[in-house]
Amino acid sequence: VELVLGAGGRFDCLVVPKVDHPGQLWFLEHLLGQLELEVGLDVRHGVEAQIESGAGAVAMDATARVTDRIESLTFGPGDYAASVGVAQTGIGMPEPDYPGFQWAAIVARIVDAAAAVGADAIDGPCSDIADRDAFVTMATRAKLSGMDGKWCIHPSQVELANEVFTPTPGQFADALELLDVHRGHTAEGRGAARHRGHMIDEASRRMAEKLVTRGRAAGLGS
Repeated sequence: VELVLGAGGRFDCLVVPKVDHPGQLWFLEHLLGQLELEVGLDVRHGVEAQIESGAGAVAMDATARVTDRIESLTFGPGDYAASVGVAQTGIGMPEPDYPGFQWAAIVARIVDAAAAVGADAIDGPCSDIADRDAFVTMATRAKLSGMDGKWCIHPSQVELANEVFTPTPGQFADALELLDVHRGHTAEGRGAARHRGHMIDEASRRMAEKLVTRGRAAGLGS
């Protein structure tokens, strides 16, 4: 109430922690709508919902569809670990005793739920600010799992996140080339073709377009 009445229209999103049930966002949707109407705003503030518990994970698909305000679903590794009984003290850090990516299952579910409603899937923070390698490791795992970005809790982590989630110039150029080749094959009436030894089709085009979009957002190709 204080935010919308005092600064409505001058911020983009509200971050809502510990979303365990879609009813919480139903309440927020109606409250925001009433406040925006009262203030006379012609904008709708977005919502970034944090998934931080087993209950939140179970209800996530329904939660994501409650309102079109959802801008992102964000993983909260610390509270999630506590919720499901994983004994850890470091938040969002690599677990050396786990054979692989410890949070692969919940991250995959967040990616799917976010994609279903056109929202971003965002990875949570790494608590050890000084451990740059750990941050890069977890950010890379998140990116390769389909996540769109990662929370940073210190300015030093911003550069690392940008490096991980921004395509390299070579990847950007390859994606542009693939799109050109695909357009040519499509114009010839071919649904699939060969490019640099690989079969490319509509799925290839969509992957390349996403990579190009990310690259352009980071200033590549401008």
